[in-house]
Amino acid sequence: MKDTREIEKQIQRIKTALAEKRASIQDFETLIGEKVEGELWGFSEKALEKAMWDSFFYLERNKDCLEEEPLTSHRRLVGRVIVLFKKTWRALFRPYSKMILERQNRFNRELIQLLLASLLRIEKIKERLDALEAKAEILREKQD
Repeated sequence: MKDTREIEKQIQRIKTALAEKRASIQDFETLIGEKVEGELWGFSEKALEKAMWDSFFYLERNKDCLEEEPLTSHRRLVGRVIVLFKKTWRALFRPYSKMILERQNRFNRELIQLLLASLLRIEKIKERLDALEAKAEILREKQD
């Protein structure tokens, strides 16, 4: 009877934590103005790990906000004028945008480093946990 109540309490705590996480995701989605892609709740451990590393590599590839994309225009007649205007506009404001975006680049690089350190730390902790579980299994077998 006592075990049943304890299990029910744990289930309720898990449900509450899950509801809080979903609410925080909804708050985040409201903040960014779009739905967060992917429903991670049902993923297996391997699928979560793959999604985590895929996201990391995407961020790593796109961390430089100073990288300029080539200018193009899809308009035939005035396209060259538009591209020339865009190039001139960029050239005029490049010093200001570099000043602003350089700080963002430094932040992005530090954030990527922090994320990588966290991912590697999680992997090391998982390896240690797996080793401990293996030792516990051996000890259980010896006791039986």
